[in-house]
Amino acid sequence: MIAVPDELTGPDQLSLFSAVADLVIPSLLHFDPALFDLPAGCLPPPLPSSILASWVETDTVDRHSLETLPVASFVEMYEKPGKPLIVTGAVPSWAGFTEWTRERLVERFGGTLFRVSATRDMEMGEFFEYVDKQAAMAERDRDKRPLYLFDKDFCRKAPAMAGEFEIPPYFEEDLMSCLGDDSDRPDYKWLIVGPQLSGSSFHVDPNANFAWNATIEGRKKWIFYPPECEPPRSEGDGRQVRVLHLHGDFCLSFYL
Repeated sequence: MIAVPDELTGPDQLSLFSAVADLVIPSLLHFDPALFDLPAGCLPPPLPSSILASWVETDTVDRHSLETLPVASFVEMYEKPGKPLIVTGAVPSWAGFTEWTRERLVERFGGTLFRVSATRDMEMGEFFEYVDKQAAMAERDRDKRPLYLFDKDFCRKAPAMAGEFEIPPYFEEDLMSCLGDDSDRPDYKWLIVGPQLSGSSFHVDPNANFAWNATIEGRKKWIFYPPECEPPRSEGDGRQVRVLHLHGDFCLSFYL
């Protein structure tokens, strides 16, 4: 067994790895296949530090315009079979399309506290100062896990934002209305803002939720697995796998 601890591994875990593993290395770049009678070049290439052109050239998901896809067709073609779909033409009609740019967010909510990376609160203006500092650093000096804003209460903290997006017609039926008001419902909407290379690890949604997502600015990479090809799970946590999400220079997503 080969152990490759990450930067968060503590001394106790390192001792455990040393006791049970045949080899402990800081990175797969230090792995020598010949030590285990494996052919040279058996490892995949290292993960790139920015989005490659080839990553965005492959698109296997259907696209339909909001104006040309009736709700009934959406239900039969995508909702019932559980097939992913990219709907175009929805976001530009939102007030948030122009009001949720970086400049306007700082101007309007620069002093408002938002939840960042699920561990702390930062003012919107402070968060973007952090983004700028990270961008100005040499790549080797940047945070390995950049902070990203991920707030489920953004409509309460910034009430004006609640009226600046629209629910697409395909999702207007509120299946959670039987649960009463928001205090009785599981979390179901988030504002996400992240710099380059920010994101969460590959995971199963805590609420086992299905959702529609809208990207206001920037790029976000999505990878879809066929139902019969589940991605591998961590041994210690069947809901979590370490897979880095690579964004563009800046990404602001609305998640509902």
